[in-house]
Amino acid sequence: MEHKKGYWEVICTEGLHTLYKTKIATTLISETNLSKFLNFILSKYALTNDEVLEELITIPFKKKKKYFFITRKNEMKNGRVEIILEGQTSSISVIAQLVYE
Repeated sequence: MEHKKGYWEVICTEGLHTLYKTKIATTLISETNLSKFLNFILSKYALTNDEVLEELITIPFKKKKKYFFITRKNEMKNGRVEIILEGQTSSISVIAQLVYE
């Protein structure tokens, strides 16, 4: 059985403008850390410093404000499961798609 190398293709856009693009080998990052990275990228481009801090601090009995969520989709294409992680704000979106060579 042939094993193909996989990588995550990460693209962050604002409208039609690409803000950030990279490829990360699947052997170098877990899906949990990839989700955290996508959250960081969205925070960097979409939130103010105070909004980022508001998501990170813990105040007893106060509910944290979430500005966006990273969601995971599975699709079956050509007999292969395709995994996509994505998140977006009103104008900025980030997507990580699993690609095999």
